[in-house]
Amino acid sequence: MPAPQGAPAWASELALAYESGAHGQFILYGNVHDRLGVGARFVNLAGYLENELLAGFKVVLSYDLGNGLTIERGGEIVEQWSGAELKRPPREPLPALQYMSRYLRYLGNLRALGRESKENVAVILRGIDQIVPGDGTGYEHGSMTSLLREWASEVPFSELPFTSILIADNLNDVEPLIAFDAHTARIRVPLPDTPSLERALDILRAQQPHAFAADANVARIAGALAGVTVSALESLVKVRGFSKQALNAADLTRYMEIGRASCRERV
Repeated sequence: MPAPQGAPAWASELALAYESGAHGQFILYGNVHDRLGVGARFVNLAGYLENELLAGFKVVLSYDLGNGLTIERGGEIVEQWSGAELKRPPREPLPALQYMSRYLRYLGNLRALGRESKENVAVILRGIDQIVPGDGTGYEHGSMTSLLREWASEVPFSELPFTSILIADNLNDVEPLIAFDAHTARIRVPLPDTPSLERALDILRAQQPHAFAADANVARIAGALAGVTVSALESLVKVRGFSKQALNAADLTRYMEIGRASCRERV
């Protein structure tokens, strides 16, 4: 899992922890609903993880309460597993986690028999603070907590080329036995810094040229908006581009306050 060129600091931290063998399970929290500029486009956090940070993983599974279990990549590999039921993947959280655990145990059994499979597996769990909330409520809370803790440190999971990435708005809203497990790395996704905003503005300028004056100084605008989410910035630029009105100082001041207030509420 080498970090891609130009990766944000949190992604490089995650990649280093995994590559070094220090951790296999991670909780990402903070500014997890923002967008990231990649090349000439924007992606959400899950898309960045799947297609950039985890690009070298042959099997990527994801789960959230709304969509259930999804095999994002490697369906043909999982299909070779005799226990696979790809036609109707589980939607409820406990059956979904059990499904993934069975597949990983299957790979562990192959390893024990000397027939080690070469595929590396990643699991992305979105909204982990809703799946196993910190107040102990929720569907089959204890069973899911036990499974997730096994993924972090127990054999065979710890011996496989496997990582689980759990995404939450707030760390304190996650079951403490998972959030503060010594085997789980906690990585905060911060508000975008000035270089990140400058990359976002370069993308937006290409997409919405009418939103920028001919002599617009992208570096200065990015510096003035440091701490604002990319999503808030994108919304501003789209409105100005549609109206064919270039950004002005009043826009920057207003959106800087709106963006920062929104982020304080979420992070």
